[in-house]
Amino acid sequence: MEGSRKYHPIAFSLFLEDFRKRRMEEFESTLQKDAPKEWDSLLEEEKMTYQKKAMERVASLMKGLEIYNKLGVEAAD
Repeated sequence: MEGSRKYHPIAFSLFLEDFRKRRMEEFESTLQKDAPKEWDSLLEEEKMTYQKKAMERVASLMKGLEIYNKLGVEAAD
């Protein structure tokens, strides 16, 4: 059978598992190096988009924490 696979499917799956791990480590390493450089190259207006989203997320978390604490106090009573 010409063009058929020359490897065992399970062995290839195990190889792919290791291959993905190696590639993800390489990819993560590249991300960790490149992300700060790209952040520094953003315009202030572009950074503000992320800062606004961060402020919204913090506000949401604080509101959730406030509700949690309020429920915790009521449950203790």
